Amino acid sequence: MNCSPPTVLKGFNMSGVEQSILEKARRLKKLERDFREHTYESKKPQSGAELEEFFNKAVTISEEAFRLRNEIQLEYHDTAVLQIIDPEVKALLNKIKEDDIFYSIDFYKRFIDFLNKDIESPLDRYSASLEDYMLDLRFDELFSEFHSWFDIVGYYSAKAKIGPIISTSEIKNDRIRAYFDEIKETCAFGQYRSSVALCRALLEMALFDKLNRKGVIEIAKEDNLSKFITQSKRFRILSSTMADLAHEVRESANNILHLKELEAGSDLTEKRTFRIIFQTVRVLEYLYG
Repeated sequence: MNCSPPTVLKGFNMSGVEQSILEKARRLKKLERDFREHTYESKKPQSGAELEEFFNKAVTISEEAFRLRNEIQLEYHDTAVLQIIDPEVKALLNKIKEDDIFYSIDFYKRFIDFLNKDIESPLDRYSASLEDYMLDLRFDELFSEFHSWFDIVGYYSAKAKIGPIISTSEIKNDRIRAYFDEIKETCAFGQYRSSVALCRALLEMALFDKLNRKGVIEIAKEDNLSKFITQSKRFRILSSTMADLAHEVRESANNILHLKELEAGSDLTEKRTFRIIFQTVRVLEYLYG
């Protein structure tokens, strides 16, 4: 009797990617079981010939497991949502994401590390990771795909247009610098929602920094940024104009990121994103000017 769950359930239509991942995951699960049975449960080799046969079979199984794991992860890269009903497959896929140990794959990696030990040239080394596997098999394809949408000139021009935070005092908070660098990166890659979310977070961080140094910080139950802007205005950390500008950034981010606007469909354009970033920069330059 076949007790395995059906591939397709009533009312559930699988995409090609879902079907492919499901089949590979089930195959990987079987290979892992086969490897453990072969290495832990089979009779120990009694001769050199048996030992060679035993080792070759272990390598064959583990190499196939390594390949399947990599193929599953390659299909992950362009998949946002994956609907899998089989609980055992879901557990295995989560095991891959969490980088848990597969005995077969771990054996293969150790075997490849041994082979690569005396190989000096990276070009001659055997694949021992997902990155190696991608470079070996799909570098040209991945390179072409990346450059089909990535605009190199647009990337550098976006970062150039945003420019630096120009301040007269040193910004000692490394997180503020790191967040601003990330805003420039996400905007240059066209990830506008991420840029705006980071603008909101950056303002909150900078105002917290200033209020905390002054010893007047108060944490709100819900919207800390609104509270920080009001406090900063009260303690003259921000002028009325700058406080209004900070509120405008906060409200813009809220409108873009909150549920109602997401349901309506936001028209977050490059122009609108740049405007929010420039408003954020103006407030930061006021704070550290």
